[in-house]
Amino acid sequence: MSTSLKGRALAIIAGCAFAAGGLTILLDKDLTRPLEWASSQWLTILTVFGTIAAGHLMVDAARARHLFATLGFLVLFLSGTGLVVYSSVGRQVETAGTTTLSVEDNNTKIADKTEDLKAARARRDYADRAADREMTGQRCGQRCKDWKQNSKDITVVILQLEAEIAALGPQKPVNAKAEAMADIVRLFPVPASKPQIVAVLTLLVPFLTTLFFEVGAIVSLGFAFRQSKRPVLVAANDQLPSQIKSFASVADTLQTSFPSSVELPEPPEPPKGKRRKPFPKEVIDFRNHPVVKALRGNGGSVTSHRQLAELLGIDEGAATRRRQEVEDLLEVTRHGKQLRIALRA
Repeated sequence: MSTSLKGRALAIIAGCAFAAGGLTILLDKDLTRPLEWASSQWLTILTVFGTIAAGHLMVDAARARHLFATLGFLVLFLSGTGLVVYSSVGRQVETAGTTTLSVEDNNTKIADKTEDLKAARARRDYADRAADREMTGQRCGQRCKDWKQNSKDITVVILQLEAEIAALGPQKPVNAKAEAMADIVRLFPVPASKPQIVAVLTLLVPFLTTLFFEVGAIVSLGFAFRQSKRPVLVAANDQLPSQIKSFASVADTLQTSFPSSVELPEPPEPPKGKRRKPFPKEVIDFRNHPVVKALRGNGGSVTSHRQLAELLGIDEGAATRRRQEVEDLLEVTRHGKQLRIALRA
């Protein structure tokens, strides 16, 4: 298995794991009971996969330079991400709130029963002391017996309270993870109190958890189904050179054994004509000079340097200098104030 194939397979597995994690947050226990899904569960699943697909299609549309498609998929991706984050954060906050209320209620029950236990023990101690006071020597009268019976009744209540407290277990922190993280953050010079840090962490953790799973699914599946930019190189066959040599030898043998009976005619010689001798390197040909071409294209003459400059597309000073380069090929005459520049006949 090639490295690229391994990477794609791992990316597909990671993408499915991230998508399953996001769906677990959204659906909780309903994820494993698809036959009981209602329309809300189906819409949630379609929203998640639609958001992932929109993110991939947005990249493909951008590569293809389809602006409107890119903007459309971007809107779908952002809106889908917002819906998924909203639903996921709401579900996590709801679950966390339920857990918090349950822990707080349990802690309240433990605290109340602990107070009742203290009061019951105090009453039992009082009853025991009262029974001791009512004894006359070794004899326990009626009042003494009543106090002892009261102490026994209170003992039953104490045992019942102790059993209930043991069943409730010890008190638990309301948000243990956030409080522990707040203690770590407080080791650094942070201008915030522990309750403030706990509140910030409580708000950020659901949001970051949702983004972790959604972005992880998009990136992983995008890497898995990416387009290969490099062509696949095929290893050359070791026997290919020998096969080519054998084919060449067979072709030579056939050509030697069965020579062609048709002889191809010799190609005709090119016609011999007078070729124009090129000018020597030190000789300059002015027949293709821009001034000569401009005059020839204008009928052979112009009436001013301005007209010549317009034909050449330059200013008058530059046109005058270019005219002086081919002065021998031109006739410059004046008729009053009018200047005429023409080619020599």
